[in-house]
Amino acid sequence: MSPQEKASIGTALLGAGLLAFEVWWLRGSRTFLARAMWTCVGFAALAFVCDVPSFSEWAGEASGVPNISRLGAYAFALGSVGSAQILALAWRFPLGEVRRRLRRLAFGWGAVILAVVLLFAVSDVPVERPDDFPVAYGHQPSVAALSTVYFSALAAGSLRLTWWMVSWARGAKFARFTWLRIGLILYACETFTLSLWALTGLGCTVPAWFGLGVSGRLYNLGASVLLPLVGVLLCGALLVPVAAPRLVLLRVWLNRWRAFLLLRPLHRRLLAGSQGHVLVAAGKRFDPHHRVRRMVIELNDRWAVLSLFYDPDVRESTERAARERGLPDAVVEALVEAAQLRAAAQGRGDGDGAPRPAAHTAPDSEAVDGSGGVDSELRWWIRVARADRRPLPAEHTSGRRRG
Repeated sequence: MSPQEKASIGTALLGAGLLAFEVWWLRGSRTFLARAMWTCVGFAALAFVCDVPSFSEWAGEASGVPNISRLGAYAFALGSVGSAQILALAWRFPLGEVRRRLRRLAFGWGAVILAVVLLFAVSDVPVERPDDFPVAYGHQPSVAALSTVYFSALAAGSLRLTWWMVSWARGAKFARFTWLRIGLILYACETFTLSLWALTGLGCTVPAWFGLGVSGRLYNLGASVLLPLVGVLLCGALLVPVAAPRLVLLRVWLNRWRAFLLLRPLHRRLLAGSQGHVLVAAGKRFDPHHRVRRMVIELNDRWAVLSLFYDPDVRESTERAARERGLPDAVVEALVEAAQLRAAAQGRGDGDGAPRPAAHTAPDSEAVDGSGGVDSELRWWIRVARADRRPLPAEHTSGRRRG
C-alpha cells in the first residue's frame, strides 16, 4: 500500500467520523444552519472517500467509466467549499440576507461543477489514474481545462473563506468567545491548507497548456501531506468549539473529586462523633460538586464549634516551629489551623475542658464563616487538609512547654 493510499484512507476515515459526529450532534435539528452543516461535512466526507485510490479503481470497474471517482471527488470538493461559504454566511448574518446571497452562490458553484462534468465527459481517459490524474492526462486540452477550472475555483473559494475566518476571529464581537475564536482560526488554517493544495494542483496543470511535462511526484506529495492535514484541521475546527467547553467541565469535575479525596480524611476525623450531620442528597452520591459543597459546609459548622476550644499554647508552639523551618506564611497559617483543630477535636473527645476564649480566629476567617465564596472556602480547607496530612512533630503541637 502506497503512502498516498494510506493517507487517503486515513483522511476518509476522519471525514466519515466527523460526519457521524455531526449527524449525532445535530440530530433532530431542522434549521437552515444544521442543513448547511450536514451538506458541507457530507460533501467533504464523500470527496475524501472518492480520493482513496482503491475506491477509485472499484468505482471505475463497477460503473464501467474509468476515473469516474475523480469526477466525484472534484464535484464533491467544490460542493463542500460552496456549502461552507453558505454555512459561514448563515452563521454570521441574518437568514434573510443569506437567502439573498444563496442564489448567487448556488448559481456560481453549480456552473463550475457543470463545467467540470462537461469537460470530463468530452475527455478520453481510458486508464484509471487515481494517483496523478491531472498530470497523466494533462496533455489533453479538455483535461487541462478541467483541472484548471477545478483547482482555480477551489483555491479562490478557499482563500475567500480564509479571509472571512481571519477577519471574524480578529473582530471585537467574538473577543469574549475564546473557543469559538480558536475554531475560526483552525478553520482558516484548514481553508488555507486547501488553497495550498489547489495551487499545487494548478502548478502541476498549467504547464500542460504549453506542452511541458510535469513530474507527478510533486502532485503525489501534495496529496499525501496537504489533504490529510485538511481533514485534521477541519475536524479540529468543527469539534473544538463544541468539545473544548465540555473538556473544561470535565477538568472541573475531576478537580472536584480530587478536592473530595483531599478533604475526606480531615472531614471524617473532625466529624467522627457527629456522623448524623453528614448529609448526601438522594441521587447525588456521585456528584462531586454536591459532595464537596456539603463537605465544606459541614467543615465550616464543625470549625464554629471547635474554634471555641482552641488552645493558645498549641498556636504558639506550632507557629514557632513552622517559623523555625522557614515556611511561607500561607503554610504557617494552614499548619496552625490544622494543629488547633486536631488538638480541639482530641480534647473534646477526651471530655477535656470547657470552651475558653479563643485567642485566635482563622487566618482566612471569611473562608470558613460563610461570608466568602465557595471557591475561597474550598481553597482554604484544602490548604488545612494538606497541612493536617503533614503535621509538625507532636512535641511542637502538644501545647506543653518543656522545662
